[in-house]
Amino acid sequence: MTKTPADRAAPSPRGGGSLGAGIRGWMLVVGLIPLAALFVSGYLSSRAALVEASDDHLVSVVEARRARIESWFRERMTDLDVISGSQDCILLVQQAESRESHADVCRYLGSFQTGARDYRILALYDLDWNWVASSTGAHVPMEAGRKERLRKELAAGKGPIMGPVRSGTGGATLAVANELRKPDGETVGYVVATLDLRGSLAPVLENRAGLKHSGRVLLADSTGVVFLTSGPGAEAGDMRLPAGIVQEASHQSTGNAHLRAGGHSIFAGFTRVTGPGWLLAAEMNQTEALSLLRALRQAFLIAGILTVVAVILLSSRIAKRLSTPLAQLAGAARRIKEGRHHERIPEFSGREVGDVGRAFNEMLDALEETQRQQVQASTLAAVGELSSSVVHEIRNRLSSVKMNVQALERRVDSDETYSELARIAVEQVHRVEAMLSELLNYARPVSPTFEPVRAADLLAATAEVFKAEAAARGMHLVVEDRTGGAVLSLDRNLLEQALSNLIRNALEASPGGGTVTLRAASAPGPDGTVSFEVQDEGPGFDGIPPDDLFRPFFTTKETGTGLGLAHARKITELHGGRIGADRPEAGGAIFRLEFPRPGGTR
Repeated sequence: MTKTPADRAAPSPRGGGSLGAGIRGWMLVVGLIPLAALFVSGYLSSRAALVEASDDHLVSVVEARRARIESWFRERMTDLDVISGSQDCILLVQQAESRESHADVCRYLGSFQTGARDYRILALYDLDWNWVASSTGAHVPMEAGRKERLRKELAAGKGPIMGPVRSGTGGATLAVANELRKPDGETVGYVVATLDLRGSLAPVLENRAGLKHSGRVLLADSTGVVFLTSGPGAEAGDMRLPAGIVQEASHQSTGNAHLRAGGHSIFAGFTRVTGPGWLLAAEMNQTEALSLLRALRQAFLIAGILTVVAVILLSSRIAKRLSTPLAQLAGAARRIKEGRHHERIPEFSGREVGDVGRAFNEMLDALEETQRQQVQASTLAAVGELSSSVVHEIRNRLSSVKMNVQALERRVDSDETYSELARIAVEQVHRVEAMLSELLNYARPVSPTFEPVRAADLLAATAEVFKAEAAARGMHLVVEDRTGGAVLSLDRNLLEQALSNLIRNALEASPGGGTVTLRAASAPGPDGTVSFEVQDEGPGFDGIPPDDLFRPFFTTKETGTGLGLAHARKITELHGGRIGADRPEAGGAIFRLEFPRPGGTR
């Protein structure tokens, strides 16, 4: 059929389809612009919040370790002050020919080396820098080049002086020196100590808490030369702190730096150690620190694609519905950036957005838990520092009291009455020393050394220690092993301490002729737990909440320190275990230590 001109001039109906497609395209663009802005704003806000949280976390990491290093340094300086005022050391330097005094002083110096385990050697010299005595008894000559320098520095300064850190094949060492002074201030000689920094401070740096996989901690002198480090590349060698950290540390004692090192971007937190003036820094790879952003980017991409489809198929209403949770996500990210760390994102119905919300909430929970642990660690560090200082002061004076009483005991050895009184006094001094040692052990940081240990062997070895004491009390010590040869990854010495505290309490609480039962049992299954129980026949703990039993300094004994159960709890939790107490119907009490097997869960 032939078309007329009018037919040929009629518009094609497909023009309406093109117009509809154009309208849908504009709707898509108009709908996506605010959504894209929300996505970008939420991502940038989240990144800023994560960067800020990482900076704060790295600062808290170095500050926690700085407190422990400063406490260690003050203890060593206190040791030198104590030795410098020791009358025995002063007399020996003035009267070096006394063999009996020489042996006593060597043992006295050796007690510091044995107690602190930080000294390679402690040595005494007279005013001409001639060797007099040492903690090992070995002759330690002073190099000629050091004599005059040390004399001038000691004369110019007050108290102990510190030399530069020396690194070598034997590790990092630090030499400190002080004058031996009579009560009237006259200098009669010198004391020089060589400290093993790797053996003393490496456990502090090697604590991996909060450092993830790429993080590491570095300890350097004031010029930035690293002498101790942890994490990847743990050998310090010829390492130096990045110039950016050294430069920032010259303006502020504690802070953050964002740097490029080894082809990677890193986040760093640093602080200056008061006393020696060292620099302590913690580094973490930026990619790992912001690893949560990868999940956010993926979630934002998926949510964006779904939003585009929803705008095309279900109109602007569905687009608005999808944009609402994203707006909440961006708002929450902004509020988090402003410091509202208790903010939580509500549960979303969409899978992708829900994953993002859960990821945000998990991140916030982890940050809050980390902050709580840091506050608790700072509190414990402060208590430990105070306890260590007080205990050192008391022990120093108690040592003088003990030496004087022992001297009096030798003088009245022929008098039966006064000899007995002197013996009682010495026993009481030993008792106080034991209590102070228990307090110092609780306050001192502990780093477990894990090794495979059979539960049955641990139980038997601990029980063997107390067999004689139980027999002397007329009591029965029963051992029950129900573990079937289970093996745990534990620090054997620390676990023996924890079990010993429980057994000693049980023996003291049970009446004469009673029974104390030591029991080890394992839960069924490869992922079950292994528990150690100590059961006594004492009065129990009726009326006392179980949680109070493990609080430091809580005790029902007239002569107790209240640290035995608290120390057991500390050791147990360091191994990832838990401690508890039960009241059996038959009476007495049961204290239980429970640990996961290697690869298992509690």
